[in-house]
Amino acid sequence: MCGGDLYFWRQAFILTTGLFYSASVGIMLAYPSVLSPALISSNGADIKASSEQASWIAASNGFAGMCGFFILSPILQTFGRKVVHISCNLLLLIGWMIFPLANSIPLLYAARIVQGLAIGGIYINSMIICEYVDSKRRGYFLTLKKVAIAVGTLICHSMSLYWNWRQIATFAILPPTVAVILTFFWPESPSFLAMKGRFEECEESFIWLNGRSNLKELHHLQLTQMETVKNGHSEKHYKFLFRKEFIKPLLTPLLIDSIGVGGTYGVYGISVCGCLVLLYFVVPETKDKTLQQIEDGIKGVKRAKCEFETDALL
Repeated sequence: MCGGDLYFWRQAFILTTGLFYSASVGIMLAYPSVLSPALISSNGADIKASSEQASWIAASNGFAGMCGFFILSPILQTFGRKVVHISCNLLLLIGWMIFPLANSIPLLYAARIVQGLAIGGIYINSMIICEYVDSKRRGYFLTLKKVAIAVGTLICHSMSLYWNWRQIATFAILPPTVAVILTFFWPESPSFLAMKGRFEECEESFIWLNGRSNLKELHHLQLTQMETVKNGHSEKHYKFLFRKEFIKPLLTPLLIDSIGVGGTYGVYGISVCGCLVLLYFVVPETKDKTLQQIEDGIKGVKRAKCEFETDALL
């Protein structure tokens, strides 16, 4: 059914690029289970570390991730989706290149910290998929992204049966490299182009991705952004930090962590709980809604129905 659908394959191309990134993230998440035992073992690696050092090397990834969230968001809004996707993959790539060459504990810290800055790309990748694909495909495309993370984790654990931590890191260079190359062939996101007032480019990008069969979402997006530009409703990035939509998902995982949930299962539990809170408190019903309506629901913006009539553009 999808074989002759050109626009399905164009959207699948965007998804495939994201899957390479997700698989690399999966390898990164599982990598401490290979690296830490080798560093602690008396005969397992040429770099030796105490249990405490190995633990901090693994944890440094998460601390860097918190900084990465604040760095990637302005890049996303200022330079576009392509730039931030390339940046996330380059950070993973740099980390994987450091590991095989590392000859000291500080270099292992450096590799994990650099990769940690790209953790926020997991959520950005989901948003990118939503912006690039048709609404009827978003559900299973996002599911495939999550599957790719699990596949990356499985690959890392499987390779540990035959390869050491340096060899696994060398192999892991491949997925982000492919992702960086493929991203150069993307069009820019229609949502980003509309936000920047580049409406002609927005229309070209949208039609390249979706054809002319679903112009409702395009017109909805353009009209809303025209209104935003006209009325000067743009919001400074830092102001979002004080909105309940940001604070609620952020505080919940921190509160869970403070009551004693730790370890690997604790990390996964915190992530799941954070996502559930985000879905429950923030994300509205998305069925039959355009991306702009979903965004308005998250921000609590109410608009008159007539603002989105496509006749205004015809």
